[in-house]
Amino acid sequence: MKTVKFALLAALILGLFALTACDDDGDGDVTGTPDPKAWHGTWLSAEENVAPILVTVFNYDSVRVVMRNDNTVSLSTHVAGGAWTTTEGTYSVTETGKTDVLAISLVYAAFSQEGIVQVTDGLPDILKLEVVQTVPDIGAVPRTPTTGFGSDSALGTANIQYYEREDETDPWLGEWLSAGADVAPILVSVFNYDSVRVIMDPDMTVTLMTHVTGGAWSTVEGVYSITRTPGDDVHSISLVYSAFSQEGIVQVVAGSPVSMNLEVVQTVPDIGAVPRTPETGFGSDSALGTANIQVYRLQ
Repeated sequence: MKTVKFALLAALILGLFALTACDDDGDGDVTGTPDPKAWHGTWLSAEENVAPILVTVFNYDSVRVVMRNDNTVSLSTHVAGGAWTTTEGTYSVTETGKTDVLAISLVYAAFSQEGIVQVTDGLPDILKLEVVQTVPDIGAVPRTPTTGFGSDSALGTANIQYYEREDETDPWLGEWLSAGADVAPILVSVFNYDSVRVIMDPDMTVTLMTHVTGGAWSTVEGVYSITRTPGDDVHSISLVYSAFSQEGIVQVVAGSPVSMNLEVVQTVPDIGAVPRTPETGFGSDSALGTANIQVYRLQ
């Protein structure tokens, strides 16, 4: 009986995930409202972002949700090693104006779900969703804006799904320049750099250009990989060049211009440095402090 209930709970979470979003622009019921809302758009949940219950019960590795301004929703699920399955439905979000955690309801032909959703602006935007099945009734109690995420004593955080806005490009792509006070102090004191330029391409290749004060530019090519942190904008990054490799953390911050914070250390050849992680955060190295944090501006 517990297994069946767990599976049903997972099913409803699915639909609500697609709706997890919060609106900062106004109050009132979203149903029938033509104005754009924070949750409108295409959202993808993949890898670590997929709720643990969906992985365990359904073997899902990806979930895509399209939430439209006419209150229709498309829910597409992908089984690891299998194909995509899509179902259509409708949704409504109740706005209170008091919090960015909102009540959501999803109705499909075979089942309905209720729960909460929250959208956080960022690069990319993040939609957080926690829903349970209410039709057919399986005895699950939906979370509310008052109870909050992860407050179910049985499920904990296992039913929380994170989505990233898919109709946006990866925020770290493009050409970035670090100059003047933005250059990490350690790069100034050790290498006499006054400027560093980085180009990160969609094919996961990276170009690193460094400029010595009073000298010329030097360029090296390499590849990079980024491991996203669910529900956060600080991610793990790995950079591999022919002569050395680096690991650490990266964060893209909205602004004019957009900025990128980077803190990496050399791992190959091994010099005994310990990379920062999203958990430890920027500036947490007891020896380096903030001296190894590089700030780039999008060009």
